[in-house]
Amino acid sequence: MRSNLPATILCATLSAAAALASRQAGAASLYVVDGISLGASFDSRRGYQCGPSEQFPQYTWCERKRHERGRRGGFDSTTSILQDGSVAYIGREIRPAFFADDDMEVEIKRLSARFGNPAREMRLPDRDGISNAVIAVWGNVALQELDGSSRSALENTPLSPQNVLIDHLGDIRQSLKLGLPIYRLRGSAGYVWSAASDEAGRGHLRFLAVDAAALAGSKDEPSRSGGKDASAEGAKKRAATPATKDVTGTVAKDANAGGDRRSAPAPMGDLRPFLTPQPTSSGPETGKQAGPAKDRSQQTIIAKTRAAEAERARIMEAEQLAAEERTKARVAWARFEAEKAAHENRVKWTLAASLVVLLATLALLRLMTRPQDMSKAHAAARKLTQSLRLLSQRLRPACERAQNLFRLARIRVASLMMKAHTAIAPKPVEPTEQTG
Repeated sequence: MRSNLPATILCATLSAAAALASRQAGAASLYVVDGISLGASFDSRRGYQCGPSEQFPQYTWCERKRHERGRRGGFDSTTSILQDGSVAYIGREIRPAFFADDDMEVEIKRLSARFGNPAREMRLPDRDGISNAVIAVWGNVALQELDGSSRSALENTPLSPQNVLIDHLGDIRQSLKLGLPIYRLRGSAGYVWSAASDEAGRGHLRFLAVDAAALAGSKDEPSRSGGKDASAEGAKKRAATPATKDVTGTVAKDANAGGDRRSAPAPMGDLRPFLTPQPTSSGPETGKQAGPAKDRSQQTIIAKTRAAEAERARIMEAEQLAAEERTKARVAWARFEAEKAAHENRVKWTLAASLVVLLATLALLRLMTRPQDMSKAHAAARKLTQSLRLLSQRLRPACERAQNLFRLARIRVASLMMKAHTAIAPKPVEPTEQTG
């Protein structure tokens, strides 16, 4: 019975750690940015430029920049990743971002429904040029505001483009200048969504998924290795502490997500934390008990670790499928928006063409009514001509009679004048014979 005690304690320790790791992996898989899940394996051949991280020596910083176009215009998109084979941080920033009146509230409600918890919101009061600024947080990640000394140090040092600080404006230098709060990431796995806009709805958008505990553990690693050998001191402490207390302490440390030390479990493929000897007593029988029981416990450890790996792979595969479905849904929605815009354009052009046809019809009708007016004028002219012709026909006999009377009068006057002249003229003298 005593010989099986170390193996039993070791199996219990492994079971608790594997269960906690599975729960943490399932929780972390909820946080997806740009189709990449937090904690997933990363392929750097997806158009990213990668290099050593300036702040986290154990991680690689990968970045991808794109210029894209949306319904409201073009924008620049930057996706940043911190990974050591698995993703510990992934963020995306969009500039400029365009917001309608209630876009921010709708998106926060959508993310809250997706994560199953309400968001912890931090809003900035209205200022000149900023009408709406909000930071929303989900999960176990926490935002710790920088104190005065940290802000002074930040002002006096060049700002790295690989920084993972959070502010309302998306511009650390401007926030320092205006005295606005700046936050660092603490806690463990979570999701952060930050946006700000002016009165016209133009601003910036940044959202990220992060395992702050993993990054904090990476930053603390050099300081822990700078002194004495950490593994040797850990072995001495484990040798001086009963095994049952070690099991409880392991679970408590892993459950405490907000601690300063790294609380995330080791990668599933790394068996070194579980294969480290766990001394349970200082008696001389310890060496005798490291026989077949030790081999069986190690085989049990490997089998359970492989089972945990398979479960995590299944979860990650399901999350990848969900991410692909979300991508397809976004593509379908974009296609629907494009078709809707095209339909609206067709409706507009149809209305414009109908208006042109209506105007042309009215003009044609106007032109068609003009000949009727002209025909009326021609009919009136014809009637006037006929009236004048009838009048001339009626006046012609009178004119002829007047002409005849005038001719007779002229003849009568001429004859009277001739008679008068004859009467007035002297008679000629007849010659006589005497004269001859």
